[in-house]
Amino acid sequence: MKTVDLRASLPRRQRVVGLRELSEIGLVVVHCDGRDREPGDDDLAVLKEHAQFHIDKNWGSTAQPAYGDGLMYHFAVTSRAIYETRDLHEVTWHARGANRSGLAIVLPCGFDQAPTAGQIRNLLALLDWLINGRDDLQLEYKDVWGHGELTQYGNDTPCPGASLREWVQNYRRNGPPDDDFPIEGPPTITPEVFSAQLERRKSPALGEASGAYYFDLIASYGLDPAIALAFFGKESEFGSYEHSAVDRTAMAGAKNWGNLRPNPDLNQPPGGRATRRIDSGRYGPFRGYERWEDGLRDWCEKMLSATYRGKPLLGVLNVYAPQSDGNEPAAYAATVHQWVGGWRAQSVDLPRAA
Repeated sequence: MKTVDLRASLPRRQRVVGLRELSEIGLVVVHCDGRDREPGDDDLAVLKEHAQFHIDKNWGSTAQPAYGDGLMYHFAVTSRAIYETRDLHEVTWHARGANRSGLAIVLPCGFDQAPTAGQIRNLLALLDWLINGRDDLQLEYKDVWGHGELTQYGNDTPCPGASLREWVQNYRRNGPPDDDFPIEGPPTITPEVFSAQLERRKSPALGEASGAYYFDLIASYGLDPAIALAFFGKESEFGSYEHSAVDRTAMAGAKNWGNLRPNPDLNQPPGGRATRRIDSGRYGPFRGYERWEDGLRDWCEKMLSATYRGKPLLGVLNVYAPQSDGNEPAAYAATVHQWVGGWRAQSVDLPRAA
């Protein structure tokens, strides 16, 4: 994910409209800039032009003019990058009565233009970072609004356009879309974040190989290590079974990354690379492995089988962890969304001012 700090690169006036504590931020306000854009537009030139427009604009009245101090958005999101354009402590004029509590994000596009797939991908990464990746902000999905939706604050505008407004409304109600969490695909977190989670949870899998080794192994199958890590956490608490409902003593040596079930035919081998069956208690048998790597390889190959391949996350979970087994697939998916969103946020390096 490419991120660029433009706070010192855009036109500014010396004065600042206002300052605030980060604890005052309670809204994320999504804008478009109302100008039709072409794929070849230069991001920096577009943002410099808009910053100058905000400086020259009279935000007050003829009798009491008030001119802007710079671009009035804290972040700008294009297909190429997330741009940090204002310090979050700075109050900007972007949403009338919501100026002090609002964190402003702009997607350069026209009112009648739909944002590009790249813009939506980068917007999701930014929102994940703001909501899940920063301890100094107390934001939730329900706090994300389109500019023109905030009528209670005096806003009467078509911004951010019909298409982006609909996307924001769905995000606010449901969180990140399920199709943004495909199991098959490139890594969406860094090896460092992956390894740090295993270390923080004191995963016994680290006794056999490094986090980077497991990360590369998962990626070699064409699967996203973030999703595999979330399954590991949900199924076995990263191998510890510390608060698991299964028999912790029985499962401690299973080395079963995804709690895979054995072949039901007791006259046949347990399946895959497993060497034995383990009785977990009231939840029945699971496969037992000699190495964590073997259990992980079997999980990866299962995700690439005809049963699961190509399905969205919830479609996978309806089969993998069905309600008939006492599971709640929707709740399972929500946990994966939350964890992976947070890990992705930690993997987005938004540079700070020196």
